[in-house]
Amino acid sequence: MDKFDDQYLLLEQLYDDSFYPDFLVDKIKYLLEDFINYLETSPQKQSEIEDKIYELVHSVNNFQYEFLDNESEFDNLARECLIRDIEYILQWFHFPINVEEVLAQREWE
Repeated sequence: MDKFDDQYLLLEQLYDDSFYPDFLVDKIKYLLEDFINYLETSPQKQSEIEDKIYELVHSVNNFQYEFLDNESEFDNLARECLIRDIEYILQWFHFPINVEEVLAQREWE
């Protein structure tokens, strides 16, 4: 499997907005990097990748109180940024997975 695009800036929109604390955006970036590493190193079935996406979103949801404690919020803009990055990652690796469909039954907390 090819390596991920090292020119692509993960969560760039969140880093550019001071509303989102960098140290919390870093935590989400690490989750995305783990997801990328998984795609680079493991043979996967679509269902396994969908499970990993679900796990990633669940982990991000766990940061919600940390955002609130830091006068921020993982809001719609942040969710859209995360989904856009996941979609880019999947396209880079040629996985035809619709992230919106995978998350359709998953409520963001």
